[in-house]
Amino acid sequence: MLDVVANHVGPNVTNNYFPFNKNEYFHQPLCFIKDYSNQTEVEFCSIGDEQSSLPDLNTENNFVISTFLSWINETILKYKFDGIRVDTFRHIRQSFWKEYTCYANVYLLGEVATSNTSYVGSYQNVADGILHYPLYFVLKQVFQDDNQLRQSMFILENQVKENEKYFKDTTLCGIFLDNHDQDRFLNHTQNSIRIQNALVYLMFSDGIPIIYMGTEQNFTGNPNEKNGATDPWNREPLWRSSYNRSTWIYKYLTKLNQIRFLLKENYGEEFFLSHQQTIYIDHNTYVYKKGPLMVIVSNQSFQQTKNFSLYSTINFNQWKDLLSNKIYEINHYNQLKIDNWLPQLLLPVSSLIFPFCSA
Repeated sequence: MLDVVANHVGPNVTNNYFPFNKNEYFHQPLCFIKDYSNQTEVEFCSIGDEQSSLPDLNTENNFVISTFLSWINETILKYKFDGIRVDTFRHIRQSFWKEYTCYANVYLLGEVATSNTSYVGSYQNVADGILHYPLYFVLKQVFQDDNQLRQSMFILENQVKENEKYFKDTTLCGIFLDNHDQDRFLNHTQNSIRIQNALVYLMFSDGIPIIYMGTEQNFTGNPNEKNGATDPWNREPLWRSSYNRSTWIYKYLTKLNQIRFLLKENYGEEFFLSHQQTIYIDHNTYVYKKGPLMVIVSNQSFQQTKNFSLYSTINFNQWKDLLSNKIYEINHYNQLKIDNWLPQLLLPVSSLIFPFCSA
């Protein structure tokens, strides 16, 4: 996948940009975004300030438009990229992206960095997928260690409902726990079980999971800095980890990837294109079906066995957890019992068509 930008150019003290070397190729007069709720400012003003600005290209100018369209087409054909991530997607009018998407002719993932679900979802009308920032902000609230700030699973389920309402297809969107522009997720939780639950949700919910490099190395940013979870501290060089493959998160992600591969091998792409359906929820536990898979995630420990009634009738009695190989039973009252808050990935025992070793 290729990372591209069409909205702006980088800081340049010489003001000599090629091929955009005329004032008319930039939005005039110069202004800076002060109010991100003002769409005119977002599209016509520059990111930054007078000390450090990213000059905003005039993407209404015919030369700028034709240059970008021919460049993306030639670049994709030459290097055979199968997808592109587009930076600052909301900073250019949507009609521009309709043409751009056609010329790229590959999967396009747009960055719309805000929490407003209806606003972000509207951009999927001109892109295959969108980086799912609304979900990111919710996951950050739900899976954090701070007891005062941590939110209920109900807000996660509500976000899923909002997704169905405002996105064309969330399964084509990029979902993530953090990235180079946002706080390191592991700066907000170091509880290994909570991390496992967050990773399971990321890898087995609606969307294309994106793991930010360094998560597998337990990168947390710089704990000695006040804002050490974010830029630039969240952009640690990976080579300092010696690319360690023995960390527990690396091994856990390996296991989750194995399960995803086996699900694809046995159930096809339909599994990933299926939409999750809630079958139980309380403040700390969320249970949903995605295709044949039942997913159980929690964000807080509970002291005693949890016995809950599922909302929809489940046809199979015995279910096997692909993570632990443990067998769970659903009784004739449609109730399921769990005794800890580790995540579970359950498939009906009677329909298991592949072996999986949890070692």
